[in-house]
Amino acid sequence: MKIKLIAIDLDGTLLQHDHTVSEENIKAINEAMSNNVEIVICTGRVFNEIPKQVKDIKGINYFITSNGARIFDKDKNTVFQNTIPKNIADEIMLLLKKYDCIIDLYLNGDSYYPKLTDELIDKHQISEEFI
Repeated sequence: MKIKLIAIDLDGTLLQHDHTVSEENIKAINEAMSNNVEIVICTGRVFNEIPKQVKDIKGINYFITSNGARIFDKDKNTVFQNTIPKNIADEIMLLLKKYDCIIDLYLNGDSYYPKLTDELIDKHQISEEFI
């Protein structure tokens, strides 16, 4: 069976510890694409948190972002999205505010968090890299 598509995660897979892509990985991606294999980036990150080096790899046309909630093409056009309606998101926000948890919102390719999350980041000693 011929491989037609490879979906690649970023953190802990494609990216090195310094958030760059190794020459070896770029070479492997280019080799796969030269064999007509579609390379798709698959990440929990929002589009704007994908490193420029990754977005600039010629031939990568699609990015599955936000844990699958939104798919962009290389020009940042939305190909697919599965979002939570605002009224339900508002209810979820009210519910979550009752708990000691960090809230992270994804909207139009960006990540946001409510101001109250600052205190929780300090309290739970979240790493600078994660922030």
